[in-house]
Amino acid sequence: MTNPNDSAFAHWSPTGQQAGLTKREYFAAMAMQAFIPESDEEYFNYAAIAMHSVYQADALIAALNKEGE
Repeated sequence: MTNPNDSAFAHWSPTGQQAGLTKREYFAAMAMQAFIPESDEEYFNYAAIAMHSVYQADALIAALNKEGE
């Protein structure tokens, strides 16, 4: 089972709390890279790209959890 709020990297801070990006944040950041080509960036709707990146991250997490059933 993949918990989207778990740390993306196996690292714990000295206080025992998770440090760094969550899996959901990391997956969304990776998806966002695919939506933004290197040219003509002035024409992009970054809010829409961010929203679609989060949808992609959630879809990946759902697929990973379904596979583990």
